[in-house]
Amino acid sequence: MCILYGSFCYSRLMYSEIVFNQEVKTFIKCYENTFRYFGVVPKTVKIDNLKTAILEANFYEPVCQREYEELSKYYGFISIPCRVRTPTDKAKIESGVKYVKNNFFKVKLLILILILSFAHKELYHRTTENYML
Repeated sequence: MCILYGSFCYSRLMYSEIVFNQEVKTFIKCYENTFRYFGVVPKTVKIDNLKTAILEANFYEPVCQREYEELSKYYGFISIPCRVRTPTDKAKIESGVKYVKNNFFKVKLLILILILSFAHKELYHRTTENYML
């Protein structure tokens, strides 16, 4: 399970989407969903160096995935990859991801555990009732 997280730096308006793979087509769809949610396409997009978008991380001349490059041309934004091993380049994004993990996943995980526990007990009781008959 992965999170695509996007935000505007100054307003901190954010969008996040949970996905279950890191395929290029999923990544592209998430970008389109993000732009639709915000109702605007930013002029520049700062991106982490994930292989779904950036094949070779180089601050001056990064090598982008063909589909990602087509997406940036189609929507008219410039993609700026973060420098390698420089977490300060993406501090706002990292704090946003931390917010989503701490406020969403912990609650949802607890609910999921409770649901699974209840389902397990139900299945166990039904199974043992069948053996008792």
